[in-house]
This record gives sequence, C-alpha cells and structure tokens, in this order.
Amino acid sequence: MQLSKSPVEAHYHQEGIFEYIAGLLKAQGKEKISVEDISLADEFHVRGAAVSLQMAAGAGLNDQMVILDVGCDMGGPCRMFA
Repeated sequence: MQLSKSPVEAHYHQEGIFEYIAGLLKAQGKEKISVEDISLADEFHVRGAAVSLQMAAGAGLNDQMVILDVGCDMGGPCRMFA
C-alpha cells in the first residue's frame, strides 16, 4: 500500500525538479538564473522570501556570520542569504 504525499511532499519530492525548473526558465529566455527567478519554487512557505528576510533581520544576521540550515529542503533561504 502506498500512502499519498502531502502537498508539500508532492511539491518538493519530484525526480529532476531542479532540471525541470531550470528548463522552464531557460525556455523563457533566462541565461543566468537568479534567486528571484526561483523564489516561487524555492521559498514555498507563508509570505515567501519576505518572511525569510524579516526573520534574518530579527535575528540580527549579518554578512560576517555562518548559517547552518538544517532540514532545508531545497535551501531557498540559505541561498538567498548567501
């Protein structure tokens, strides 16, 4: 018996998802893919990238720090911070 995937699992756990997203962006004429280009897939949580930036500001993060993102799925917030 196979259990159904949750909506989040179905969104992230697809074979070849990176290649699929990159292919769609390249089909739109994107030569270099930016953080903003992939934010809709990469920041798949309430308020997207805006909440990640707000949390970083509230935590006092700066460019002199090293951040470890545990359980980050595709790593959208960490990629944005980098």
